[in-house]
Amino acid sequence: MHPSLEHLIRLQQLETEAGERKRRLADLPARLTEADAAVAAAKAAREATAAQVTENTAARRAADKELGVVQARLTKYKDQLMEVKTNKEYTTMQHEIATAEEGVRTFEDQILTLMMQADELTAAVKAAEAALAVEERKAAAVRTEVEAERGRLDTELAGLTTTRAAIEKQMSPEYVRLFNDGVATRRGVAVSAIRDGHCQACQVTVRPQQIMQARKGDEIVLCESCKRILYVPPPAVPAAAPGSPEAVAGEGGRA
Repeated sequence: MHPSLEHLIRLQQLETEAGERKRRLADLPARLTEADAAVAAAKAAREATAAQVTENTAARRAADKELGVVQARLTKYKDQLMEVKTNKEYTTMQHEIATAEEGVRTFEDQILTLMMQADELTAAVKAAEAALAVEERKAAAVRTEVEAERGRLDTELAGLTTTRAAIEKQMSPEYVRLFNDGVATRRGVAVSAIRDGHCQACQVTVRPQQIMQARKGDEIVLCESCKRILYVPPPAVPAAAPGSPEAVAGEGGRA
């Protein structure tokens, strides 16, 4: 194998691993945003319910006030009833009393309804506060997880960078530059395996002569289509069937 090809393949592995960790790092803020959005929604729900409680309280106060006015009017009409002198005045006063009594019943019913709503809203506020507390705990847990994940990924990236630098020191600047240019211009993939006669990166058929050159490994072979560095991976070793001599020998070695 060409002295730099093995290093190039390893560099591509490191680049792929680093890219995967960078993508995971880039996804972390979205997790925080989602958790914060859930907290904000829970807060909005609690505040909306609390606003309904405030409106209910104001409505009850207004109804109480109106009830007091109507009750005072009813008391006045009843007092005046004792002073009327004609049937017409008596009939008129009776009508006013009936109207006032109807008003009292209306406001009393309204106040009762508002009181029942107040009980429901009080329960709803408690439920909204409990839901908010749950979302806040979830957000705190997500934040802790994200920070721990960020720390792990940063540490792993630093290790990959150190390993990559060590490998690059063993290579000629020409091939390091070839690899880095390929990574920069070909979406992070500068080295591609040949499988089933195709470049795995661009899926274009590789000429048999190039496959032979890549298999020999005496020189660096580039894909004629995408210009990535090509190599032929070693054949996969088939797993030994259970009970076969190879499997039995392997088990004996492990024992």
